[in-house]
Amino acid sequence: MFILYLAGVDDVFTCRQDDVFYLSKNNNDEGLNMLWANDWGWGAATVICCIFLHVTVLFYLAKILFNERVAQLRTRSGVLSSILFSIFALCAMKLHVIESLIWTTLYIHIGAANNFPDAFLHSLGAFTTLGDSTVVFDKKWRLLIQIEALNGAVALGLTTAFLYSASHRLQKIATQAQERYLEKINLHA
Repeated sequence: MFILYLAGVDDVFTCRQDDVFYLSKNNNDEGLNMLWANDWGWGAATVICCIFLHVTVLFYLAKILFNERVAQLRTRSGVLSSILFSIFALCAMKLHVIESLIWTTLYIHIGAANNFPDAFLHSLGAFTTLGDSTVVFDKKWRLLIQIEALNGAVALGLTTAFLYSASHRLQKIATQAQERYLEKINLHA
């Protein structure tokens, strides 16, 4: 598509104008530079910030979850272990909300959104890849919203991997603790 644009073919790529999609090389105010440069500039910086925050928080959550004191609490009761795991899942969910707030702040800062509630609702929709058609941003920021959706998909994937890995590791630890307990009982019998 970009090659056709450079070759001089008009109306090649999509830039929503009402319900019809256009990008004409003759329409400089909505041209390629405005659509791509600002969105990728702001989007890349925000994605890096969010992913760094996400990985760092997940790393520290894992350190806490597998801390020896916490491990002693987990081995006492399966219910307590489930409660602790649920608390960490809730922390991961709150992390997604914080990242959505980072995007909301960006939308307010660049003028893509007029008020916080609309920006936050839209950001949560984009971050969870659900979308929200009730809040409409200026068309020059539409790619940025898609970048946020990609960021959200990656963050949700990281969280899913973390929770799966943690639950698998917790199950393995619980099984080992149960085996040690059974061995201890058999030695005394």
